[in-house]
Amino acid sequence: MGAPDLSPVLEALAREGWRGFVLLRRHLARNPRERRAVARRLEDVPWERRSDLEARRVRFAFLSDALTANFREPLLLECLERGVIPVAYHAPPGPLAREVGDPASGLWSCGADVIVVGQAAPDPVPPGFLDRLLLDLDTVRGRSAATLLVHGFLAEEGATAERREACARLGRDLAEGCRGVAGTRVVDLGAAAAASGARFWTLHKTRFLGGYAFPEEMAAELCRGYAAAGAAARGLVRKCLVLDLDDTLWGGIVGEVGVAALELGEGHPGSVYREVQRQARRLRERGVVLAINSANDEEDVWPALARPESLLGRHDFAAWRVNWEDKADNLRSLAEELGLSLDSLVVLDDDPVNREWIEERLPEVHVLPAQDPLDMARALATTLLFEGLHLTAEDRGRAAAYAAARLRRESEGASSDREAFLAGLGLRVTVGPAPPEHLPRLAQLSQRTNQFNLTARRYTQAELAGLCADPDHAVLFCACRDRFGDEGVTGLAVLRRREAEWSVDAFALSCRVLRWGVERTLAAVACRAAAERGGTSLLGEYVPTTRNRQAEWFYRDLGFAPVSVTAAGSTWRLALPAPADMPAPWITLEGA
Repeated sequence: MGAPDLSPVLEALAREGWRGFVLLRRHLARNPRERRAVARRLEDVPWERRSDLEARRVRFAFLSDALTANFREPLLLECLERGVIPVAYHAPPGPLAREVGDPASGLWSCGADVIVVGQAAPDPVPPGFLDRLLLDLDTVRGRSAATLLVHGFLAEEGATAERREACARLGRDLAEGCRGVAGTRVVDLGAAAAASGARFWTLHKTRFLGGYAFPEEMAAELCRGYAAAGAAARGLVRKCLVLDLDDTLWGGIVGEVGVAALELGEGHPGSVYREVQRQARRLRERGVVLAINSANDEEDVWPALARPESLLGRHDFAAWRVNWEDKADNLRSLAEELGLSLDSLVVLDDDPVNREWIEERLPEVHVLPAQDPLDMARALATTLLFEGLHLTAEDRGRAAAYAAARLRRESEGASSDREAFLAGLGLRVTVGPAPPEHLPRLAQLSQRTNQFNLTARRYTQAELAGLCADPDHAVLFCACRDRFGDEGVTGLAVLRRREAEWSVDAFALSCRVLRWGVERTLAAVACRAAAERGGTSLLGEYVPTTRNRQAEWFYRDLGFAPVSVTAAGSTWRLALPAPADMPAPWITLEGA
C-alpha cells in the first residue's frame, strides 16, 4: 500500500481558514513516521495565496555557536499544528556578539518576532562570560521588540561534579540576569532533553556528521516551545478547556452505572481519572477557563462531581452544556456565552467519533487526540496550547473571573432594566498612565484581544515600555471591579502626538467587560489625557478584521465626526475637550 495522498492537505493549507491545519494534524497522527517527508512536502505550499498570511506568519531568528538548521523541519510542523506559519533566519554559527554587533547582519534585517539564543558554556567558564552574554542580550532588547528565548546551560555527558555544578550555577545566574531584560525567557535544556527521551544530548550523530547542537528528538521538543512562543506573539493562545465527563473525568457512564459505581479515586483505574482531574485543576489555577460539554442529564452529573474523591466541583466550571444536543452546536453556544472565539477552545473527549465530528464542523477548535485516560492526563500535563509569554495576575484569576461572569449573567437575567442592572453592579473603574508592573498584562491584551481591538496593533512589553518613556506617546491602562469580583487590568489605550492633534494608535478591551460602558470611560480618559498634553483634537482609527466588527461604529457612537469611511477602515475626529456625557454614568471613575 502506497503512502496516503498529501495533496488535499497541501491544498487546504494554501487556503484561508483552519481546516488545513486540522488535516495536517490528522495526517501526522495517522502517519507518525512520515513527519520529515511531510515537512519537505510543505515547502510546496503556496502560502502567499492565504489572505491571512501576515496575521499568521511568525519570524524567528536563531543565534547559536552551533548549526541550527535541523530546527527547520520540526519548527515548521510544530507551528503549523498551532495555526501559525514560520519564517526562520539561521545565523552562521559563532559568538552572539558577532551577529549583534554587525548592523548589516541578518538579525537586524529579518524583523524577528522570536529570537532564540544558544551559547554553550565553555569549559572552564572564562571570567566575564555571563556578563558579556547579558550585555549582548541587553543590546538586542534595545534594538528589537522580539521575544527572547535564551538557552540555559547543561553539562555534557560524563562531566565531573564540579563541571555540572558550574553549569547549574551559571544557569541560575543567567535566569537572575534575564529577569532584568524585558520579554526574555530562559529555556531549560535539561527538561527538554528529558521530555524528548534523548539519551545523549552532546554525543549524538548529527553533531559529528553535521555540526548540529542538538539531536533530532531534542530539537523537535525544543521547537514545541519555540512554536508556543510564536503563537503567543500572534495572540493565538487557547483560553478554555472543554471537558467531556463519562470516561474522561471519571470511569463509567454515570447514567447507567450510577454515581457510587463510577471509577474515581484511589486504586486503578480510578486513580488515573483522578489524575486527569488534577491536571485540569492545575490548568484552572493557571487561569485556563474550564467548561463541560457532556451527553448526560444534569441531575446525574452534579452528584458525581460532588463525590469526595472528585478534585473538580461545579464551582470550577465557568459554563456547561449537559444535554443530548449536537456537541459541535454546544461548543458554539459555549463560546458565545463565554464571549470567546472558537479558536480559544481546546476539547478533551474520549469518544473518537465526537472528536472527528467536532474537527469537521469546527476546525478552529483544537481537539486533543488523547483517548486513553493516561494519555489524557499526559496531554493535559504537557500541552503548551495555553502557554502565553507571561503569566500575569489576570491570568491566574481568569477562571474565577469567568465564574463571576456567570453570576452576573444570572443576575442580569433576573433584571428587566439593563441600565438598572449595570448600576447595581457597583462598577468601579481605574484609568491612568501605565505603571511598569502592568506592562506584561497590557502587552498580553494587545496580542490576544481581538473582538474589541480597534486597530489590531500588537505590542510587546519592551515596545510599551519604550512608548511610556516617550513624551510624544501616552499609554493608558484600565482596570475594573464590581460586587461580583475584581477583573484586574482589562483595557489598553495608546495615544500618539501629531503636533496639536493626538491620535489613538491602539484601543483594546477584554471581552469580559464588554457592554458594561467601560470602553466609554476609557475613551473619556483618553480624551482628557490628550487635552492635558496640549491636544486640540483626537483622531481615532478603526481597522476591520475578521473578529472586531462589533467595534466598527464605536467612534461614531461616542460623537466623533467621520474623516474617512471605506471598506478598508475608517478615521474619526473629535474636538477636545470631550462631551461631559461620554463616561458611562453608572461607573465610578477612580484615578490611578
